[in-house]
Amino acid sequence: RLKVLKYWRKLLIMPDTIVIKKIINHILARDIKVGWILKINDIFEKLKLGNPLDCKSLSGNEFKSVICSCLTRELKKEWNDSMNGSSKLRDLASLMDSEELSYSTEIRNREVRSLIAKLRGGTARLRIEEGRWLQIEREDRICQNCNLIEVEDCAHFIFRCGKPILRNVRASLLEELKEVDNSFDSKMHEEKLLVV
Repeated sequence: RLKVLKYWRKLLIMPDTIVIKKIINHILARDIKVGWILKINDIFEKLKLGNPLDCKSLSGNEFKSVICSCLTRELKKEWNDSMNGSSKLRDLASLMDSEELSYSTEIRNREVRSLIAKLRGGTARLRIEEGRWLQIEREDRICQNCNLIEVEDCAHFIFRCGKPILRNVRASLLEELKEVDNSFDSKMHEEKLLVV
């Protein structure tokens, strides 16, 4: 869609002496229903951009910025709509509305960044994911590393699991997260997960 919209703007700002611009002006002046102009109108309407002719008043960078933010908003909406009813990436869906996605530049420890990416992407080797792959009911995806008898999901793994080897990883992770967000300790588990 971005390429189509960029081409549309390019056509609008062309000099009126160019043949294709003369054709467009003719079509627009007579309100002729042409497939690709209808498509442009549909895109502008779907993205809530207003009148397709108004974009010629924007500079190239302004136009690109407006279009990219509208497309991003629309893609997020489509992605969230597709997430309804899906357990896969359920935690990530809530992150898409969050402003907490900048960890990749703020966390220095590569292993911690990698772990966070896996937790966010649903690719960490947790029972919540492995059980989904093996078609085990969600409530039966119990952590096999501790005695808490809880579903091994992100919250369990990060905050509660008693596996001894996790203590060091958890300590490093929590230290990095405290540096990124000074109020991390005072947050509820659900809010902490948004930071992760």
